[in-house]
Amino acid sequence: MFLTLSQPRIIVICLSVGVLSGVIYDIIYFFTEYFNNKIVNFIKDLIYFILTAFLFTIISVKANLGNFRVYMALLVSFGAYLYIKSFHKIIAKIYIKVYNV
Repeated sequence: MFLTLSQPRIIVICLSVGVLSGVIYDIIYFFTEYFNNKIVNFIKDLIYFILTAFLFTIISVKANLGNFRVYMALLVSFGAYLYIKSFHKIIAKIYIKVYNV
């Protein structure tokens, strides 16, 4: 199959991995929310990036995406950005309501 014909599939997969990485970040943030320390924040970010890289590697092998390209990393980052600007706000509002109850 031509590589050009599989580009929309690759774009959707990379954006989906970015959204999933946003979910991973919310889970990590939930468990380390009360620790406001530079070391804990560094470890939290390191765990996030390792898990995101692992998730992207597993999905790219399973989906047979081929060689890694820079635009794939940009699309994963854009997917995480989309998650933060949309779903994260909804989850934050739900978390505040549950916390207040």
